[in-house]
Amino acid sequence: MTEPKSPKARTTAKRRSIDEIAAQFLMRLENGADVEERKRIFHWIDQLPEHAVAFARARSVWRASEALKLVQEPAVGSTRADTVSTRTDPTESD
Repeated sequence: MTEPKSPKARTTAKRRSIDEIAAQFLMRLENGADVEERKRIFHWIDQLPEHAVAFARARSVWRASEALKLVQEPAVGSTRADTVSTRTDPTESD
């Protein structure tokens, strides 16, 4: 694999790499990392501001995806059709 030539390409590749590491660390934390692994993860986050930003960005995406799951899942005992309103006029009542 060749090294990106332009400074912008190198910066983009570095950020992508940091973002990938942050996402992996977040998944480990969410899946029950042990104490030593947690220490290593938090040490990595504290090393550079870019690490902290990437981790915060990954956590934000994770939380948003979890919130979407809650919105998309129908309540127990109901069907998907029960949870979706077919009204087009917000002033209409059921």
